[in-house]
Amino acid sequence: MAAEIEVKGYANLIKKLDALDAKASQKIISGILSRSTTPLKSAWRAKAPVRKGSRLKKTYKGRYVAPGFLKKSVKSKQIKRRLRKAVALVVAGVGDEAFYGPQFLDEGVTISGRRPRGKGKVRKAVRSYRLPAYRWYYSTYKTNLPKMQRKIAAEMEREVGRI
Repeated sequence: MAAEIEVKGYANLIKKLDALDAKASQKIISGILSRSTTPLKSAWRAKAPVRKGSRLKKTYKGRYVAPGFLKKSVKSKQIKRRLRKAVALVVAGVGDEAFYGPQFLDEGVTISGRRPRGKGKVRKAVRSYRLPAYRWYYSTYKTNLPKMQRKIAAEMEREVGRI
């Protein structure tokens, strides 16, 4: 999703960044981008569903996690690009072990039941159930996108004064 952002002193910032070496300018730009994801991350943490009860659950890696694990695993990460020097990429989302949040809880799940077979392997009977969708991930992103764009503009204006 491309968006236009108007920044006061943008041309001045670009001139100052061109005067610096590539590593320093990329570090400044990636810092701006990572700080701009804070409104989104805080909104995700506020809206993330928390499982009731105090039982520990096992992740697919075998770790036991407490309720609220999805909320704690919201993070952003900088991806280093070696192909282009002028590109900075920041990805925000949940950790690998909390993949169920955006995939299942945001969309909802329907599991159809199965019966145990008489011969061969013994399988447990599974009841069919439906997990209703709890829209917290994509809708929060859409509502916080303008905030992130304003934060990028504010951070760029702040960097103009600092350099």
